[in-house]
Amino acid sequence: PVYNLVVAVDDHDMNISHVIRGEDHVSNTPKQILIYQALNWNIPKFAHLPMILGSDGKRLSKRHSATGVQSYRDEGYQPEALLNYLSLLGWNPGTEEEVMHLDELTAKFRLDQVHKKSAVFDQKKLNWISGQHLAGQTNQDILTGIRNIQPQWGQSKNNDYCSGVIELIKPRSKSLVELIEQSEYFFKDPEEYNRETAKTIWKDEAGIILESLRDKLNELSGWESAAIEAEFKNIMNDNDLALGKIMKPVRFAICGTVNGPALYAVMALLGRDSCMYRLDRAVKSLANS
Repeated sequence: PVYNLVVAVDDHDMNISHVIRGEDHVSNTPKQILIYQALNWNIPKFAHLPMILGSDGKRLSKRHSATGVQSYRDEGYQPEALLNYLSLLGWNPGTEEEVMHLDELTAKFRLDQVHKKSAVFDQKKLNWISGQHLAGQTNQDILTGIRNIQPQWGQSKNNDYCSGVIELIKPRSKSLVELIEQSEYFFKDPEEYNRETAKTIWKDEAGIILESLRDKLNELSGWESAAIEAEFKNIMNDNDLALGKIMKPVRFAICGTVNGPALYAVMALLGRDSCMYRLDRAVKSLANS
């Protein structure tokens, strides 16, 4: 009883015109309306939003490992992306549009479009929307966001280089933290190679192929992605190699991983000296894998 009284008094004193809250408060609304009427106050408009459910169909709570907004911030999810996703839990603009900024959401939102059915929190959908926002941002804005999380990121390189890294990685990232993690090899040589991965892609001829490629690349007059790609194709044609036979071991040697952005663009950004060093080091390190 005290709760219903104090919230009615507080809302009246603050000139609240609309009370929008979860549907778990439906039972409180008629009680509060009676208090407004008894005190001869104007009754605000009430709206009740559907609850957010976990994947099991039950109300989202700590047992679902529900994450607070601060945790998403720490994981590199940006405010507009999180707000965009949350706005779509129980509402949509009546179109197929899903990626929207705050001004668009504000202009399109209508209470009569709020769903009556509870929404299920979908982490994969949040990741997708977050990735779409990230891909649409300028590299400078992303760099500023990254430096807010990790001030030392990319400090060993100039801003043009860092912008190049962001351009390559952002289409593959769902958050700033993931972008930071995926970009490590742009600033640091691989310290060691996963031996289990090496067994699957580093065949007997890999060292010979990489040495031949290294020699060809070292002769290039310029170091652009198109020229690098041309030498890859020459090596493949000369040795009758499938693309994967050369791309996978080269990426593994240079990046320490088997996945990533376009390899030619990665190599062009890393520079000739870095690529030659990493190829030589990988051939020596993985010779007996």
